[in-house]
Amino acid sequence: MARYELTTTLTADPDALFARLSETARLPEHVSEVTGAEPVGPAHTGDVPDGDARLRVAADVGGVRRVAEVRVATDPAGRAAVWRTLGPGGHRGRLYVTDAAPGDVRVTVTVETGGPDDPRLRAALDHALGTLHRRYRP
Repeated sequence: MARYELTTTLTADPDALFARLSETARLPEHVSEVTGAEPVGPAHTGDVPDGDARLRVAADVGGVRRVAEVRVATDPAGRAAVWRTLGPGGHRGRLYVTDAAPGDVRVTVTVETGGPDDPRLRAALDHALGTLHRRYRP
């Protein structure tokens, strides 16, 4: 099992940033491999690890198209989201948006996989946080 945790500090309103990051339709904006994300079930909020929303996420991973069902739960008050992909070698993840210095926020993403270390996943996470950092410079 591999585990990745990345953190960056940005200048943004924490609630507005979390709202933007937790919009599942915007997932392709944040993760370059993701080509689409559409709901397949009702969207609710909560902190249930199994998730309250179901998505069908399409991605291009190393030139191979993959589609997976993902369960997502969000807690807007706590500015946290958890997700997990269903199926073998699934991923679990957490997103936290927390206060930092006045006017700044800290974004932390943690991902755990069912398989071995994957440099492509680490690169995708680096790219996602790098994109955020360029949009919201501290």
